[in-house]
Amino acid sequence: MVILPAKTFAQADGSPLEEIIVTAQKREQSLRDVPISIFVATREQLERDQIYSVLDLSRAAPGLEVSPTAGAEANGGGRIRGIGTNLFNESATASVAVVVDQQPTGNVAMPDILDMAQVEVLRGPQGTLFGASASAGVISITSVAPDPTGFSAEVGADYQWDNYTQRVIRAAANVPITDTSALRIAARSTFLSGAKTNRLYGEEDENDLTSLRVRFRTEPSEDLLIDLFAEYHNRTGNDQFFNLGVAPKYPVFAGPNMIPPAAQLAAMTACGDAGPFEVTTHARVYCSEKRTWLERSWMSLGAIVDWNMGDHTLTSVTSYRKKDHDDQYRNYSRQWNQLIAQLYYEGYTGEQVAQELRIASDPDATVSYVAGAYISDYTTTKFPTGGKIGDLDDPAGFVLCNFSKTFCIGPPPPIGPIWPQFTFADVETSTQAVFADGEIDLNETTTLFGGLRYTNHDLEFATGINGPFTNFGDKNDSEVSGRLGARWGVGADGTMYASVSRGFKPSYVDVPANPLAETTVLDPELNTSLEVGGKFGLAGGRLSLDANLFRMNVENYQAQEQILVQAELVVTPVNVPEVISQGVEVSLYGSITDNLSFSAGYIYNSAKYPDGFLSDDPTPVDLGGEQVAQSPERKLTISGEWFTPVGGAMEAFVNLNAIHNSDIRAAQRAQEEFTYPAHARWGGSVGLRSADGRWSARLFGRNLGDEPYILNAYATTFIGQENGGVRLWTFPGVSFRQVGFAFDVSF
Repeated sequence: MVILPAKTFAQADGSPLEEIIVTAQKREQSLRDVPISIFVATREQLERDQIYSVLDLSRAAPGLEVSPTAGAEANGGGRIRGIGTNLFNESATASVAVVVDQQPTGNVAMPDILDMAQVEVLRGPQGTLFGASASAGVISITSVAPDPTGFSAEVGADYQWDNYTQRVIRAAANVPITDTSALRIAARSTFLSGAKTNRLYGEEDENDLTSLRVRFRTEPSEDLLIDLFAEYHNRTGNDQFFNLGVAPKYPVFAGPNMIPPAAQLAAMTACGDAGPFEVTTHARVYCSEKRTWLERSWMSLGAIVDWNMGDHTLTSVTSYRKKDHDDQYRNYSRQWNQLIAQLYYEGYTGEQVAQELRIASDPDATVSYVAGAYISDYTTTKFPTGGKIGDLDDPAGFVLCNFSKTFCIGPPPPIGPIWPQFTFADVETSTQAVFADGEIDLNETTTLFGGLRYTNHDLEFATGINGPFTNFGDKNDSEVSGRLGARWGVGADGTMYASVSRGFKPSYVDVPANPLAETTVLDPELNTSLEVGGKFGLAGGRLSLDANLFRMNVENYQAQEQILVQAELVVTPVNVPEVISQGVEVSLYGSITDNLSFSAGYIYNSAKYPDGFLSDDPTPVDLGGEQVAQSPERKLTISGEWFTPVGGAMEAFVNLNAIHNSDIRAAQRAQEEFTYPAHARWGGSVGLRSADGRWSARLFGRNLGDEPYILNAYATTFIGQENGGVRLWTFPGVSFRQVGFAFDVSF
C-alpha cells in the first residue's frame, strides 16, 4: 500500500504515475518488480504528514500498527498483519525490525526519526535479506544523502495549539567538502506541554526532546563509496504513561466490609485540596504527590563502505548504539494518599555493536544473489543513580508503600520484602547469522527467488536484590529459516508472485521492575508465512493496484499478561502456543486528474488466539478464536490531495485523510472495557506552496474528531484487589486532537 504526494502521482503534462524505486531486496528495483508486499512513503509525504517517530508511521502506513512500549521507544513496537512486539522489556527482539540506513536499531531504537528520504515497510519474514532478525517484517528507513554538487539548507517549524502545546523546530544543511564529498547536518527540537496534567499541583507534564544527526559521504574513487553516521538524542521530562480512564465496576472487600465501585472511584479520584478529577477515556488527568521524572539519552555511530568489484559489490555495515536512562522517580499507580508502586533512582544502559558483511552480484544478471554474515552483541545493565540501597528514607529501588512511606504492603521477611528493593541485573545477548538470497530468470516473464538463513542466538543473565548477583541463567537458540517463491509477468504492466517463508525470533529474558515478580525466559517465536499477490498498472499507468492474500502461522507467539503479585499488578511475558493470522490486503493509488491524487487501502486481518488460551481476567475466560491484542481485524485508509496553480508561481492545496479501524483489544482480557470500539480518525491540511517547492505554509489537523484512541490498557486495583477499572495509555497526536500551523523554507 503506497501513498505518494500529488506531484508524484500526476505530472503537469498528464504523464503516467512515476516509477517508484525501492531497495527492499538490497538492490534498486521498481516497486512492481519486487515480490514482497511493501508500503512506501516518500520524503514529500513524510514531511507533509509530520512523521517524526515510528509511532507516527501508523498514521501513514495502512498495514502497520505501532504500540508504544516502555518509554515509547524500546523495541520499536511495530505490528504487521497482527504480529508484533508489545513488551515492557529491554532485551526483547522486535518482531518488526527497524533498520535505519541499513543499520539495525535493535534494542537501542531512537525516539525520533529525522531527515528521512524514504520509508519502506516490508510485510512478512525478511531474514534472508536483512542481517537483523525480522520474523514479521521490516521498517527500513533511508535518510537524505549528502550532495557534493552544492550547498543547500532547510528550516521549518510547527506550532500546535488546542488544549495542549507542541512546538517543533527543524533544520538541515548540506555542505560540500570537496568535489566528491559532502556533509549533511540535521536537527530537530520538540517541546510538548499539557498533554497530561497532575491535578494535585496543577502541573502540566512536559517533554523536551532534542535530536541531532550528522552524515558524511565521500567517494574516493568510482568504485568506492563511504558513508559515516553520527546521531544523538536527549529527552527530559515526564513520561506519557497509564492514567485512570475507566471507572471501577466491581466491589472489593476490606475485612468484613464491601467497598462499592462508587466509593472506590471517590478515593481513586480524590486529590487533596485540589478536589476530585473526572475520569474520561482520554486519560489525561491524574493525581500524584510526586511526578515521574525521566532523563534519557541515545547515541549511535555507523559506517557503510561499498566497494564495486566489477560484477560484484562488497558492502560492510558497522554500527554502535548506546542508551543511558535515568528514571529518577516513576509513579506507576498515580493516586493520592494511596498505596502506590514507586521506583526511585533506577538507571540502565544498553550498548549494541553490530557488523554485517555481504556481497551482491550484478542485479541485472540472469542469476543474481546477495550473501552475507551478521554478528551483534547487546548488553544492558541496571544500577542505582542515587538514593541509598535499603534506606526507606532515601530509597533507591522499588517500594510498595504510601507516598510518605508510613505504611507498606507485603508479608514480613524472610517471605516478604524489606523495602526498598533494588534489582541489579546484567543481560547480554549475542547473535551470529549467515544468510543468502537470490533470483533466477527462467525467461522474460518468470523468475524464481529464494533464500536461506542460519541464526545462532546466545542469552546470559544475572540478577540480584540489594546486593551481589544470586540468580543466573543462559539459553541458546539456533534455527534455519528462509523463503522460496516465483514471480511472473502478467500483461504489459503487471506482475504476480507466490511465496512461502519462515521467520525466527529468538528467546529473551524479562527482569521485572517489581522484585517480587519472577524473572522469565521465553521460548523462540517461529513464523511460517504464505503469500500470493499481484501488482498492476491501470488507466494507462495513472493508477496502480496492489493486492495479496496471506497466512501466517506463528508458534510460541511472544506476548504479555497482567498478573497480581503481592497486591500489585505486574506485566509479565508469556508464550502463546499458536497464533494464526490470515487475510487480504488491497490498495489502489494514483491520479484521477492532473491536480487530484488519492490512495485507498484496506486490510482484513484475522489474527486469532488458539482454543483454550485463557485471558488475564481475575476469572479467566477462554479467548480461543478471539482477535489477538493490539490488532484490528479490519482497517481502511483513504488519503487524497488536490492542488491548483495560484498566480503562476504558487499552488494552493488541500489534503484530507481518514482511518477506520474495527474493534481493537488493548490487552489479553475479555472485559469489554479493554476493547476499543470501531471508530474513525480523520485530519488534513490546507495551505500554499511555491510551484518550485522552495517553501510551503499550511494549517493542519490530526484526529480532528478528538477520538480518544487508546494504545494500551492496564487493569486497576484497590486495596490489593482488581476492581474492574482500567488505566489507559493515550498519546498526543494519536489519542487527542491536534491543530496547528507549519511552514518550511529551503534555499
